[in-house]
Amino acid sequence: KTFFPRREFCFTLDGDIFVRYQSFKDGADLANAIRLKCPSKIDIGPVYNVDPRKRAAYTSSVSSSVDSNLRAFQATERELVFDIDMDDYNDVLNFTLDEHGWTRCWDLMAAAIRVLDRGLREDFGFE
Repeated sequence: KTFFPRREFCFTLDGDIFVRYQSFKDGADLANAIRLKCPSKIDIGPVYNVDPRKRAAYTSSVSSSVDSNLRAFQATERELVFDIDMDDYNDVLNFTLDEHGWTRCWDLMAAAIRVLDRGLREDFGFE
């Protein structure tokens, strides 16, 4: 069973409108939705036990605990994600992204990746 149709995608549209619990049958379906909605941000969420668009059918109250476990809408797979938003650091940078673009940020991003990589390997035993 493939993960893709059970993976949640959240689009942030202009005006900070969040469109959550979207799922797509394949990459082409996702690409079409991106072209149609033009999100300013895309968050890739967990893989659920059922299609996230059909979650309402799995979140209704069920009296029996056995039945509720079978019908529960729940995440089954998640990734460890580090989200580094360089534009959040405009007030401490000695330049703005608008003035110099993203080119100057790549060194900072590379440094952040080295710090995360070393910490994960040395402190948490990641390989």
